Amino acid sequence: MRLRTPPWIVLCDVGPIPGLGNADTQIPRADGFIDGDAASDETDLPTPAEAAQLQTQRKQQQPSSKTPQLSYIRKLQGRQPPQTILEQFGAGYQDYLQGPLQPLADNLESMTYEVFEKDPIKYDLYEQAIRKALRDWTHQGKSVSSPTGNIVVAVVGAGRGPLVTRALRASEDEGIKIELWAVEKNPNAYVLLQRHNELSWRNQVHLVQSDMRGWKGPSSSSSSSTPAYLSEQQQKGQQVCQTTHHAIDILVSELLGSFADNELSPECLDGVTPLLNRTHGISIPASYTSYLTPIAAPKLHADILARTPSDARAPNTPYVVMLHAIDYLSTPPPSP
Repeated sequence: MRLRTPPWIVLCDVGPIPGLGNADTQIPRADGFIDGDAASDETDLPTPAEAAQLQTQRKQQQPSSKTPQLSYIRKLQGRQPPQTILEQFGAGYQDYLQGPLQPLADNLESMTYEVFEKDPIKYDLYEQAIRKALRDWTHQGKSVSSPTGNIVVAVVGAGRGPLVTRALRASEDEGIKIELWAVEKNPNAYVLLQRHNELSWRNQVHLVQSDMRGWKGPSSSSSSSTPAYLSEQQQKGQQVCQTTHHAIDILVSELLGSFADNELSPECLDGVTPLLNRTHGISIPASYTSYLTPIAAPKLHADILARTPSDARAPNTPYVVMLHAIDYLSTPPPSP
């Protein structure tokens, strides 16, 4: 495990570090100017071979390190294993108290979406799940809900479109055509979805700006003859477009918060689940489970106590934390 911050090392009985306690000690530095004595007497300058020999002699005469303990600590620090992808992504967020987001009540800013999209693991797993769902649907010969014969995929709560991009990539790599819908209520994010659809997605995505709970589902329009009750003048060159709604074959969402409910995931998905294909519909994720476990977190406890004088609700606030310096107080016994 890598250290989050460089450690403070207390050295005992090692004497003063050379050069730090003596104010008269001058450390030579290059200032960009030629020494006058050296410039006046060029005959004293050594040849390249002599200079290399002098440098070797100086290294042999000088001790390897004036502070061997400090050098050893730095050597240990340099031998730490490289950071994992998750550690790189979570740098700066470890043991940091954050209030839970409320994307249903508030329209999130673009910067917040950008932090979400930096997750190096979640979207890869989503793409793998979509690939498997498309592959299974085709191999098992399931009937589709779209009149076009393509598998209907809907991304609800699309944000700025990372899941939409992954769904299109999975469809292209698997060679399976889909009818893709993206539903987003945030007007700011919807504008960016329109731009992506025009520049990156080649207008393959049906965009809907709506709360998913009020969405009636994917639709298709068909033209029919003019009703007979219209006058002859109204019937002239006029057609009536009939809009029909069909079910969703694969429903994709990422409404899971840190405790799986601070984004009102059950309430939102409960409004869109009836649109899912009742026979073969697939929801990604299919399910989720929340767990409680006691931990010891002295740093987080101290941070919450420091906030309590100015915020009496601090101890009862469900903070979002990337846990690091903690200890699990209850763990399952090792299997025999």
